[in-house]
Amino acid sequence: MQEYIEGKEYLLDMLVSEDGRLLCVVAKKVFEFSDGIPIKAVIEPRNELVDLAKKLCKSLKFFGVISVGTLIDKKDMKPKLIEINPRAGTSVILSVGAGCNLPLSAVYLALGKPVDPARLVPRSVYMSRYHEEIFLEEPSAETNIDTGKLSQFDQHI
Repeated sequence: MQEYIEGKEYLLDMLVSEDGRLLCVVAKKVFEFSDGIPIKAVIEPRNELVDLAKKLCKSLKFFGVISVGTLIDKKDMKPKLIEINPRAGTSVILSVGAGCNLPLSAVYLALGKPVDPARLVPRSVYMSRYHEEIFLEEPSAETNIDTGKLSQFDQHI
C-alpha cells in the first residue's frame, strides 16, 4: 500500500557527469499519456524540481541520462518522487526538441569528451505526438517492406 497523491505529473530528464554533478535537468509537465507514453507535454522549469534533482544526485550515484517521475502534490504543492529510471525516458525527445540533446551529451561524457552545461538550457516548447497507421493492399518497393519476411509472417497467422 502507498499513499494516493493527487496532482500534476512532471517528468525530469537529467544529465549527470561521471563524478555525480548535475549538468542539466529538463522539467516537463505532462498533460496526456497513451499506454504509459507521454503524448502531450510542455517544458516547464520549476525550481523545486531542480532542487529535487540536485538532492537525488547527492544521495545516489548516477552517470549519464536519468529519467525521474514526480507528482506535484495538490495538498502541499511539494514534489513527490514516484519513479527513477537509469536511462533516457520515453519523453526524452521533448528535451532534444527543446535544444538539450541529452542522449548525445551522455555519449560524449562516456567517451571522455567535454560537455558544456551552459549549452544545455531548454527552450520552452510544447510536444504533441500521435501514432499513424498506414494500410497497403500490396507491398511495393516504395514501402521498404521485405516481402520475404512478410510471407514468413503470414505463415504464422
